[in-house]
Amino acid sequence: MAAFHAAGRSWLMRLALAAVLVLGLAQAVRAQKLEIVFRDGLWGLAIGALVGAAQIALDENDPEKEFPRRIVQGAAIGVLVGVAYGVADAYGVFKGGPLALYEPGQNRLTLGAPLLTVSRDERGGSVAAELFQLRF
Repeated sequence: MAAFHAAGRSWLMRLALAAVLVLGLAQAVRAQKLEIVFRDGLWGLAIGALVGAAQIALDENDPEKEFPRRIVQGAAIGVLVGVAYGVADAYGVFKGGPLALYEPGQNRLTLGAPLLTVSRDERGGSVAAELFQLRF
């Protein structure tokens, strides 16, 4: 069991070191971008801690109920995912557009995150996303 804990910590340390290196090599950012990254990191922390708590509640085979370990692991993974999402959000990766954009003149295919548009009217609601765009 001790080997599992050491391997788990080693994996988390490698992931944390990679995140620090990636963030350390990033360009200088403005306070607004740092605010976005910080906010998304906090959301990731909260969601990760809740996922850890849900694992405890749903796991019937664990008699010891490893409460602190699962919540801390969930929070740590949530912070890393939240910060990664925040960096992508701050640099405009999720600004919207088509899922795939093909430009035949440049022979280039660009993949992106489509912007979902939600609308409601008297008949109900709908969700739409632009999936493919072709530029001539």
